[in-house]
This record gives sequence, C-alpha cells and structure tokens, in this order.
Amino acid sequence: TGLSDFMQTTRNLLTASTLGKAFLSSISDIGFQAITARFNNIPAYKVLNRQLSLMNPANEADRVFATKIGLISEAVNRVSSANRFGDVYGTGMSTKVAEFVMRASLLEPWTDMGRKAFGMEFSSALAENFGKSIDQLDPIMQNRFEAYGIEASDWDTFRKQKPIKQKGVAFANMLEDGGQKFHRMVLSETDYAVPSPDARVRAITTGGMGRATIGGQGIRSIMNLKSFPITIALTHLQRAAFQTSGGQFIEYVGLLTASTTVLGAVALQAKDIAAGREPRPMDNLEFLGAAIAQGGGLGIFGDFLFSDQNRFGGGPVSTAFGPTGELIDKTVQLTLGNIQEAIKGEETNVLGELVKYVERYTPDIWQAHLFKNSFFDQIEMLADPDAQAKYNRMIRKRQRE
Repeated sequence: TGLSDFMQTTRNLLTASTLGKAFLSSISDIGFQAITARFNNIPAYKVLNRQLSLMNPANEADRVFATKIGLISEAVNRVSSANRFGDVYGTGMSTKVAEFVMRASLLEPWTDMGRKAFGMEFSSALAENFGKSIDQLDPIMQNRFEAYGIEASDWDTFRKQKPIKQKGVAFANMLEDGGQKFHRMVLSETDYAVPSPDARVRAITTGGMGRATIGGQGIRSIMNLKSFPITIALTHLQRAAFQTSGGQFIEYVGLLTASTTVLGAVALQAKDIAAGREPRPMDNLEFLGAAIAQGGGLGIFGDFLFSDQNRFGGGPVSTAFGPTGELIDKTVQLTLGNIQEAIKGEETNVLGELVKYVERYTPDIWQAHLFKNSFFDQIEMLADPDAQAKYNRMIRKRQRE
C-alpha cells in the first residue's frame, strides 16, 4: 500500500509538470464534437457556441441548469479532466497540485463545459421532436434510437413530459420517468464528442490488476498519459469500423481526419507560440504528419516526426515507458551518472543538470510557460558556463529541421 501511494503521488506530480499545455492539445475536441454532432443530426456550431457561453464565469445559471437535466458536473470528480490523459487519483497534496494545473490551464473547464454543451444541445434536439411519433422522426435520430434499444413505447412515454425552458430554449429532462435510455444515449454520445476514458480504457491501462500490487503499479506507470489515443481507438475508430457501408466508412474517417488534422495543426502552432518559438512552416509532409498525430490523440508522438526527442527531451524508448520511466532515467543520470564521471576523473556538470531537472519537474501552465523557461534559463546560465553554447545549438537544430 505504501508503494502504491508513493507511485500514485509520483504520477500526480508528473501529470502536473507534463500536462500544463494539454488544453492546447484539446483544441482538437472541436473536431470530435463536430463529427459526433453531425452523426446525431445536431448543428455543430450550436455545440461550440454553447460551450464558449458556458465557460463564461458569469454564466452560472446555465451550468446549474445542465446539472438539473442530468448532465453531471465533471468538475465534481477531482481532476476528472486530467484522467482524460493519465491516471490521477487521491486526496492528498499531489492531487491538489494536479487539479490546480488542470483548472488554471483551462483544461478542466474546457472539458467540463464541452461535455455539458453537447449534452444540452442533444437534450434540446430531443425536446424539439416531442411533437412527433417515432416514425415521423428523421432517419438519423431513428437510427440512434435503434442503436440504443429505444422503442416506440419508450419514446411515447418520454415525450409526454413538458419541456423545461431555459432562456427561451426547450430542453428534455432526462431525469424524468422513462428517461433512463435517453440519459444513457446522451451520456454515451457525449463520450464521443469529448473523448474520455471509460471502463474499457481503464481495463487496458491497468491490465486489470489492483493498485496495491507490483504489476498493477508497473503497468499504470507505463501506460500513464496514454489513455487518450486508446480512447480514440475504442470510440471513433471503432464506430468507423462498424459503419454499414464502405461509403459511410470513408465519409466518417475522412471527416474525422480532416477536422482533427486542421485543429491539430492549430494546436501545434499554439504550443510553439506558448513556448516562445517561431511557428513551424506548414507546407511540408512532416508538418502534416505531426498535425494528424496531434489531432488524432497521439500528441507526443508527433514530436518524433521532427526529431529523435519529444517535447520533454526524451527519446522514443523513454516515451514508451511513460513519464515515470523518463523520471527514473533522468534521476539516474543526475546521481549515478555524475558519480561515475567523478570517479573516472571526467568533468561533471551537476549544477547545470540539476537546474534542468528541477525545471522539467516543476508544475507549470501554458500561460506562464515562457516565463518559467526564461527564469530557469537565467539560472542555468549562471550554473553552467556552456549553457549559451547549448542554446545556440538548439536554435540551429530547430532552424535546420
């Protein structure tokens, strides 16, 4: 149990120091929302408009209303947005640090309001059709009802309710009698619109092993921050594979790829700007591949299309073993590595490496990332006489690539 708590605390702190720019990656949520809205015959622009409206701090009434009709606040579950990408649990200080990063970086409100917005628009679409029998509904909604086992009798019972009005818009209350199947349908489709790990993903990232076991902690550490691409595979890619015709398959995959690639490109450029770098040129295949990877949930692996290191300075092997593996590797280099160099009489750079180590594992958010970089760069230049030469090499390498 002690090892389990220690490893969970480590992963929480790694999440806080790694996901400060995850909100910028989550720009691609708009693409997932758009294709899910289209799949359910809901205007995509309405979902985005409502999401931005809900993010307004002054718009408390609509957020409360969403909860009243059955759209549970994700923020109630501490750092639920972080669990889109990793494995954040607990109630201690490390969890609070991770939660603060998720909130301050806007990932948590973006995730929470995105889910609420899609659910509210779906609820509104149901209310708009209360006057129609199931045979009179458009074919898309009939197909969605069939997929979730909703029959004519279920619809007739559900649509007897009087819609709830909020700011002049009618909504269906999924907590009313007879609303269970509709509630399940809306919440399930919301998981497609704002991809979030479910029990299937948890089964993969935990290997079905308990937290208080060596194997369970091992696989959790290796799979940390890999939940999102697995979620995409088990939602949108699985849905595409089960389309009833080749044409529908091509249409679904084409729309999904196009929308998330464009938004992935925006995310890549936003990250460069947040880090104080010149945005990458977009007229080459390397950028296209990175944009596809970024928008499709493979985020960090898009970095390897540009160099042999990821955005945190680790290689593919280190990335494969997760941030925990990278932490172990960097800790060994800082301690045993420098001890070995000293024993051999070689020159060591303990202070410079220590500064980079502390910088890497200090929690930050994208809004303050440039300030954090500048702060530690100045300290490193004081601690390491070769720092400026190293920065020059990094600049030339970036320009060359």
